[in-house]
Amino acid sequence: MAAQDERLTAIAAAAATVLRQTPYHVVRAGDVAAAVRLPGPQGRSAVWLYNEVHNRRVLVALAAAHAWQEFAGQANWSPPGPIESVTAARSAVVAALSMIVTFHRAERPLMTQVGYGIGDISTAEKRQLAAGSGLLPPDWPDSPWGRVAAAAWHGRCDVFSDFLRPVLRDCTESVTYPVESDVAESASRLSDVTFRTCLADRDGPVDIVARGLAALWFERDLTRLAGALPRDLESGETALAAVARRRTDPRAEANASAVVVRVLLEAGTLHHRCVREARRTVSLWQNLPAEANDRTAAMPDAAGHDRQRLSDAASHLGLAAARYGDRRSAAEAWELSRRVAERPRP
Repeated sequence: MAAQDERLTAIAAAAATVLRQTPYHVVRAGDVAAAVRLPGPQGRSAVWLYNEVHNRRVLVALAAAHAWQEFAGQANWSPPGPIESVTAARSAVVAALSMIVTFHRAERPLMTQVGYGIGDISTAEKRQLAAGSGLLPPDWPDSPWGRVAAAAWHGRCDVFSDFLRPVLRDCTESVTYPVESDVAESASRLSDVTFRTCLADRDGPVDIVARGLAALWFERDLTRLAGALPRDLESGETALAAVARRRTDPRAEANASAVVVRVLLEAGTLHHRCVREARRTVSLWQNLPAEANDRTAAMPDAAGHDRQRLSDAASHLGLAAARYGDRRSAAEAWELSRRVAERPRP
């Protein structure tokens, strides 16, 4: 398989060179074969080329994969770090898709050629299909080149799948733990949809196209795996981020943080994050600014309300810690909740 991979790599480079210079409808297989650079005698034939790629769909997909590898190698891209919220997950997916859309813009002539070829069915294939005989897929290596070729043989563009897979896995883990096959399927589908969207919308702003594709992934794939949790969490996170950014209403920030905790408790998953968010909520209620406490001193009902919120937050922390398996923290949180609840009213 290593030798086959080497041949596919050389064919990809040659196909990219020829397709950048020649309109698709006049590209000859012999021209691509002649441009292939491999050890040994040069001047390979069109027959040799078709024995390797089998059809033009594979040929153009390999050309796109070669161009993408060149682009990605020069781009200032680093994978997202630990993704600890749904809003961070959405931003990571948008960033990854923005890079792919930017590549399409930079390589528009070549990707237009690829668009012509990805659906091209040869006369021989048409005859086989008309005769009712199935087309058996060739054997491809389990490598980036082989996976691109295998998908293209079926008319799909998997050029970006390997790039998207780790990003989508990390983003999915912000709400649930996915099966690797689900991640691979999701990355393959998003790669093909992104390719076809970029062909159809050549002038849309990069960030808007990327956000639209990310929204599709959230609704099509993430919601299927995690249900309503991503939407509910993102809503709570957005509200919390808004009040935290303003820094003008600490009580509103504490309330917004409590909403995120309740969503996590109701979901019954992500226990470690739930503990972290619950600790933050308790801290926010405990550390209300002095001026806020001065105001509530003259308002016994408001002061009682804040104590109740703190007691509830501590109780929620205890529940989250117990679910996570941290019994000591759970006991300490419940003890704090009891002390606050039993504190005499002013």
